[in-house]
Amino acid sequence: WLWSSIQSLPGVKSWRVLSDVIFCLTSFPIGLAFFLVAVIGGVLGVALSFVGVGVAILAWTFALMLWGAQIERSRLRAFLDVNVGEVHHWSLTTGNVASRTWQVLRSPQVWRDFLYMALLFPIGIIELGLVTWPLRFFWGPIFYFVFGQNQGVIWGIQITNPLIAIVVLALGIVMAVPVALLVNL
Repeated sequence: WLWSSIQSLPGVKSWRVLSDVIFCLTSFPIGLAFFLVAVIGGVLGVALSFVGVGVAILAWTFALMLWGAQIERSRLRAFLDVNVGEVHHWSLTTGNVASRTWQVLRSPQVWRDFLYMALLFPIGIIELGLVTWPLRFFWGPIFYFVFGQNQGVIWGIQITNPLIAIVVLALGIVMAVPVALLVNL
């Protein structure tokens, strides 16, 4: 429901680029969170597996990663209108706990989910950089006009007067168009 409510905000549903930008901006924090879950849970689970508690930690890590893949399915449906295959349901397995676990582990969908969740963090970094890159062309001139001071060098251009600030701002607008097309891809 969270993704659907964000996607139904004014402008997001009607303007595809805004929906894609929100998708790209949310990829990084979600990818980072599940990367931390995987690394911390995996390391802690393996380190404590000789005690026995590590097996439970690894199982919880595994379950959290599959839950994250389900979150990603709903996010992909809400923002990109992409319907990814359904998750392997635990209720469809038969037998005792060990055989049911083995059936889930053998599912190709489970391993695709893990691969997707592993790639979400690095792809989220790229998406975040792609979406925020044109902003640097806007912040420099805005800070110059508001505070009257230089806020760094943009592509070797130091904003020292209003004309340069306007040129950099225009360059940012020109750069926003191809970036919007890349985000849409």
